[in-house]
Amino acid sequence: MDLQVTVFTFQSVFCFLGGIFAILRNSIMAKFWIASAFHIVGVMEIVMTFPIDALYYKVALWSLFWGIADLSYGLVLQFQEHRAMHLLPVYFVFTTFFNIAIGMDWFKNPFKFEFIGTTSYVVLAIWSYFLFQRNYLYRKAVKQIEPDRR
Repeated sequence: MDLQVTVFTFQSVFCFLGGIFAILRNSIMAKFWIASAFHIVGVMEIVMTFPIDALYYKVALWSLFWGIADLSYGLVLQFQEHRAMHLLPVYFVFTTFFNIAIGMDWFKNPFKFEFIGTTSYVVLAIWSYFLFQRNYLYRKAVKQIEPDRR
């Protein structure tokens, strides 16, 4: 089975199980399964990297970088949940930069828009929207209660 199909399948199943346990109000298991979409898949990606075939070294590098990023973010999500949203942009930049760098043969080849589909740009845009929306709503609420605080 192709590595990308395997990873996507496991991540989909883990996220689905996280949603099921969230509906059942079992927050510990929900957090475990959502984090497993990162750290268990990260271990799988790292293990699938070796042995490195000389013909497919780009795939091995891609798998290694994504594995390290997924494993790191999954462990943070599992054990340091309060830091997860702060680390998310670092995860996006790390995975996007190395994915594009490997695809462009370390920036020797021209950029192709097909690289964007395998990066985290879409999720980064969603994260940015929610972050700015939350900050906007917070500032709006503070302005509304400002006369009452005097």
